[in-house]
Formats: sequence, structure tokens, C-alpha cells
Amino acid sequence: VVTTVLSVDVGITRGWTAEEIALRIPLDNWRSYTNILSMAPIETKAVTSATVYTIGDIIAQKTEGLDIGKLDRGRILRSALAGLIGHGPMSHVWYHVSEDFFDNILHLHAWWDFVPKIVVDQLVFGPIWNNSYILLLGIMQLQKPGQIFGDMKRSTIP
Repeated sequence: VVTTVLSVDVGITRGWTAEEIALRIPLDNWRSYTNILSMAPIETKAVTSATVYTIGDIIAQKTEGLDIGKLDRGRILRSALAGLIGHGPMSHVWYHVSEDFFDNILHLHAWWDFVPKIVVDQLVFGPIWNNSYILLLGIMQLQKPGQIFGDMKRSTIP
């Protein structure tokens, strides 16, 4: 997945102007990404989520004032794995279930149907994912089950 996206225009940019490169590479990468997404949706979403979680954690640590050499690499790896094995696959399943529910059971097809989708997403999937994330991180940090479930309870119940 990653090599296909990164090598989309390798070898065909000879003689292109900077403007052509700036225009073509994003479009070709997007086309390549959507093709890969249709062939391997779960894997593609897992890698995408891992990438976003990795970048997000690096930004968070830099915002906390850490120099690039002092970043907690274990934390970055845990974030990447949470996206790869948790968020990407779980989101794929959740959004298929959600779309099926709204399209085929509730038959919502109006312009405003995003509103109940957001509400259900935040009230149902939000807590499920947050607790899954806490569980994954706790397991990766070798925390005791009591500590993990205590963290889950504190983050879920106000």
C-alpha cells in the first residue's frame, strides 16, 4: 500500500515543469490511493490511520516542548499500532454498520442526515473507540488489568 502511493509517478516526471509536478503528483496519488482503497479497504484504512496517529503523536510531543531527539519513540510506536490494529479496522466496520443502519433501516437520505449520524457516532462509536484505545495502550504498556479498566471507567463515566 505505502510503496504504491509513494512511487506513483516515479520515472514519468522527466521534463515536467514545477507546475505540472505540483498538479499531477497529488492527483495521481489520490487516484492511486482510491484504487488501493477499493482493492484492500481494511489494510489501506489501517495504514492510513497508523500514519495519522504517528504524525499526531509526534506533533503532540513537539507541542509539549520535546526536541526531535528526545521524542518518546515507544509512545510513537504505540500510537502507530493503535491506529494500525485498532482505529483503522474498527472504523471500517463501524462506518459500514452505521451507513447500513441509516440507509437501509432508517431510510435517511436527506441533506441533513449527517446530523443524526454525527450524534450516533459520538454517542456510540466515540466511547467504544476511546475505551478500545485505552485498552490497547494499556496492554502495550503492560499495565495491570485493574489499572486499564480504572482508566477506562474514569474516561467514560463523567
